Amino acid sequence: LRNGSFESAERLVKGSLKKHFVTGRLWATLIQLKHAKIQNQNDSKKAYSVFLQANRKIPKSGEVWCEGARLLMSPVSHKFDLEKAEKYLNFAIQFTPQYGDSFLELFKLYTIRGELKKIEELKNI
Repeated sequence: LRNGSFESAERLVKGSLKKHFVTGRLWATLIQLKHAKIQNQNDSKKAYSVFLQANRKIPKSGEVWCEGARLLMSPVSHKFDLEKAEKYLNFAIQFTPQYGDSFLELFKLYTIRGELKKIEELKNI
């Protein structure tokens, strides 16, 4: 993924998911890969479909919820919805508060919406 070998990375992740199908980090990586390839509405639907599939397999994975929120925060997404993204990020923080990415995404969301009070509240969590 970091080397830009998206097709190889996707094959590797899908192969790994066959054996480790309840691993949130693998599902999150697959969602990231699909997200990186979004160029049109159909690609967006495919990426969101992977999120839904992952969420059915492991509904309490904070990594999966965070990636779902990132999809919703993307202006190219067919599901662009900042309010729903905030809900997803709150789920992510509830399920895996030890991971900082959900807090960073929530900070980004509040910055986009200009919610200075919520940014201050976030600092106290």
